[in-house]
Amino acid sequence: MHELLEFSSTGPIVFYTILLCISMLYWVMVIVGAMDLGSFDLDLDLDMDVDVDIDVDVDMDVDVDADVDAAGSGGSLLMGSLSFFNFGKVPFMVIFSFTSFIMWLLVVVINFKYSDGSIWFPLVIAIPILFLGLIVTKIITTPLIGLFAALRRGDAKVIDFVGLTGEVVTSTSANTIGQLEIMVEQNHIRLYIKAEENQKGIIERDTKVVIVRVDEDDKDLYIVVPL
Repeated sequence: MHELLEFSSTGPIVFYTILLCISMLYWVMVIVGAMDLGSFDLDLDLDMDVDVDIDVDVDMDVDVDADVDAAGSGGSLLMGSLSFFNFGKVPFMVIFSFTSFIMWLLVVVINFKYSDGSIWFPLVIAIPILFLGLIVTKIITTPLIGLFAALRRGDAKVIDFVGLTGEVVTSTSANTIGQLEIMVEQNHIRLYIKAEENQKGIIERDTKVVIVRVDEDDKDLYIVVPL
């Protein structure tokens, strides 16, 4: 055990050990009640709204007007990748804790068995270790998605959110899901939202909106319109 602790605190492994210690400290704080599972949840505003107007004049007097809406072309790819690894479905610190532990375990084993002492070895394996850590974490956390969704539904049933107003914290549209923050009895509550179907364009962050109804297909999703 002493050799493992000494090995974990040397060279490039110390970085992964620090990540693991951060996650352990977080769970201690959760146990004593100083933090909750949503303390470090991230707001990812990945929507991009690009409007391109192209006027092409040819000798045949042909005018071409093209409106290109690239909402989420790059953002959707990143958001899709994060969603694949269960970000937004499972609390961030749960994913962080599993990933940091798996990465630490992998780097200890790999460095112990295969490292030649080269400074480049840790850099070469960093990305593969991160990817493997996220893949294993996805496998572990996927069964937990239903549990956290049920917890959110349980909280939501206490309050009728329809008709309440709040501020958008992650931009949304009729086709993309965002987040809304509302204040209820001095408590900040985050909800997943989409814009009404007839809403054109993106509802940007910090926009005041009102909840008009619950989505018919997903009871954890609320439909909003700007004030």
